[in-house]
Amino acid sequence: MQWIGWWIQTPLDQCLAWNRSRQRSVPEAVIRAMHIRLTTPPDRSDASEGFTILIHLNPAGSHLKDQIHGALQTIRRHEER
Repeated sequence: MQWIGWWIQTPLDQCLAWNRSRQRSVPEAVIRAMHIRLTTPPDRSDASEGFTILIHLNPAGSHLKDQIHGALQTIRRHEER
């Protein structure tokens, strides 16, 4: 069995910008604290958690479709092994 991890990595500045445009925003300090927690050990995703593949996606990045397409190709290559 293969476990695939999908790590959605939205940059902090984008999270803050999106939050400012929300009707019900989250306190900026909460977003900053969660960013630090999720990007540093022990809470940062890591292949050592048992994932066969750990896919990184940036939903704020350009060419999200290309990122997803590349991720799916990576998964297919692993399945062929």
